[in-house]
Amino acid sequence: ASKLKRQGQTPIILGGPELDLALRQAITRNGDEPESFALRVRSGSVTIVGLSPKGTLNGVYEALEQLGFRWYMPGELGRVVPRGNSDLALNEQLTVQVPSFPARWLHGTAMKSPLWQRRTRMGGFSVPPSHGGVPRDVTDRKAIQSHADRIVANIRGKKLKEPYVVGLGPPDRPGWFNDTKESLALDADDYDPFFGGMSHTDRLMWFYNQVLKRVDEQVPDANVRIVFYAYHDYVRPPVRKDDVDRRIIPAFAPITLCRVHGMGETICPEKHYYRQVVKGWHEAVPEVYVRGYYFNLAGPGVMFSMTHRLRKEIPIMHKLGVSGFRQEVIPKWGSETPS
Repeated sequence: ASKLKRQGQTPIILGGPELDLALRQAITRNGDEPESFALRVRSGSVTIVGLSPKGTLNGVYEALEQLGFRWYMPGELGRVVPRGNSDLALNEQLTVQVPSFPARWLHGTAMKSPLWQRRTRMGGFSVPPSHGGVPRDVTDRKAIQSHADRIVANIRGKKLKEPYVVGLGPPDRPGWFNDTKESLALDADDYDPFFGGMSHTDRLMWFYNQVLKRVDEQVPDANVRIVFYAYHDYVRPPVRKDDVDRRIIPAFAPITLCRVHGMGETICPEKHYYRQVVKGWHEAVPEVYVRGYYFNLAGPGVMFSMTHRLRKEIPIMHKLGVSGFRQEVIPKWGSETPS
């Protein structure tokens, strides 16, 4: 660095939290998400420190954006590189950024562009696919034990640094469950006005509880989580909230609700309802994710701007304690940059 300064060049110093104690403290005062970073620009030097290599890379992309680089959509067409100016400059600053959401992902075509994902700061926990595995009759003891045995086989003897996350849910279709006498007894007589039928969330929570109970019996120290899409007739929070294992993680797929308005729109009863549903789930479990839609399922071939909706909705999601997103997109999504 000192040699570059003597040559009239500006050293750019990149590294982890051990590189600079002051910058590490500047970050951790705001949070401890691994993909956080601090960008410090002084006269004669630029230093970028991340709490992880991905955090440092996020700091690099922040500096590049300040210089005029943009990645509006995947591919060359969406990339903007400043030209015709050899005197690129950064203002003196100390910029600290900590992700507001631990999970920030798009699901679909955009997931096939890993470099674009990194440049747009996607990252964190990735909600796993969760369509399939739950039997029609949730009281099926053989199915419960089979899932527990499979989980135990995957984790036995391993020292897990992070939770072992399993995606497990009904198939991607409404009306999946059989209404056996035992299953009906697990329901809570709770009606979903937008699905237009009885909610089956409580019976589904009972099934997950049984799987986790059997895992605990075989591997007492297991650090297991079960993720499912809160979808169709099991989007509503459980009525018996105190009975739900707090290792169960819902990821909302609100296919029955409005996709035009944001949560802040008082004229939209569906989004007001959605807000209450999120609050209800947070009363039952600590982690809640959104696996929603960034396109209009009713007319996927039509341009569909969501700027107004997302400007309102994302900050409200943060206030409600939502942990993050795995939003579904379609191939033409990348060309709808204003969305």
